[in-house]
Amino acid sequence: MKALFIIIAMTDLSYSCLAQNIQQPDADYYLKKSKDQKTAAYVTLGCGAATLVPGLIMVSQTGPGWETVNWTKALGGSGLIILGTGCLVASLVLFIQSDKNQRKVNSVTLQLNKAVPVNTGLQKITLPYSIGLSVALR
Repeated sequence: MKALFIIIAMTDLSYSCLAQNIQQPDADYYLKKSKDQKTAAYVTLGCGAATLVPGLIMVSQTGPGWETVNWTKALGGSGLIILGTGCLVASLVLFIQSDKNQRKVNSVTLQLNKAVPVNTGLQKITLPYSIGLSVALR
């Protein structure tokens, strides 16, 4: 009976740990994620170009005909071409995801502006601060 009670208590404890509240990420989270993805995209773009170009050079230096082909260069160059193309595709995916996260940041922003002059018709007054909300419409 005690073992059954301990098992039920542990199961209940583990379920309560899994049911924690998850807050919606804010604009700073998406902005940092966008910058990190853009940095990673540039790195993979550079790596893709750095492997694609030597692969193309290696393949282009192989002679015509099956008997005179240096298979080490040909297969190595083909491998570099495949690896470079994969890196270029990965960088393209990262650029697209970075742009999507940047759009999430720009979709709703809250601005706190300094003094704003307001003309009420009879007199002109200056409000010390104004708060603005901009929502991007698609």
